[in-house]
Amino acid sequence: MFLSRDYVGEDNPRVIAQKRGQDYTIWGLIGQGIAAIMLFSSPDPSIELVVCGGLLLALATPVLLVGCFRHAKHKHYPYVLGIAMGLLSLLGVIVLHMLPDRFAWTRRKTGFDVVMPKRASTLWAATEEDFAKNTPAARPVVNYMQNVNVDDD
Repeated sequence: MFLSRDYVGEDNPRVIAQKRGQDYTIWGLIGQGIAAIMLFSSPDPSIELVVCGGLLLALATPVLLVGCFRHAKHKHYPYVLGIAMGLLSLLGVIVLHMLPDRFAWTRRKTGFDVVMPKRASTLWAATEEDFAKNTPAARPVVNYMQNVNVDDD
């Protein structure tokens, strides 16, 4: 199992799963499954069971649609495709997960990034007045790394 502190930003699997809408998809499928069991488990269900099952189905379907919408958006497909696949329920989720990511190469790791250092450094300078008042230096002086010969004494 991974820990959140082992990953930074977009590399965290939990963040990727949230952007993909995986939590909505799972809970929508679980809700639809329970509703189907409630509605079709007995040949003559009571009215309370039908109402509870219908209500659960009515709540789980939009959750599943949001999950499929987010998954299609994460894979760079039109959101209408995600909603259409969500209406197919489990079959649509399977098809949506099997579709390739259209821009997977943008998230591919290519090694390390070379960052060029800035050519400026900040030097905090204190004046004699600061030493006389016993106050910390609060004046930044920017040194643009001029060519200085260190060997000159």
